[in-house]
Amino acid sequence: MVDIKQAVEIATKYFVDITGPSDRVRVEETEAGTEGDRGVWRITLSRPNSEVFEFVRGRPARDYKLLLVDRDSGEVISMKIRELAGV
Repeated sequence: MVDIKQAVEIATKYFVDITGPSDRVRVEETEAGTEGDRGVWRITLSRPNSEVFEFVRGRPARDYKLLLVDRDSGEVISMKIRELAGV
């Protein structure tokens, strides 16, 4: 069984491996859930958007990704764009 702290470490490593190195990755949200018949951790990570130099509500724009991590195996199941409501 993978606890939330381990799942965040796994998701962050996967995210950086796929998108490139950054020391400014932030954990935004975590949630336990299910995907089909598997238990998963839903983890939202963000990093500054290097292609967009605009500010959103006074802060630099960020890219948000939702990663699903299997709670039993620790396998990253998916990484999707996470759209924020009201932004």
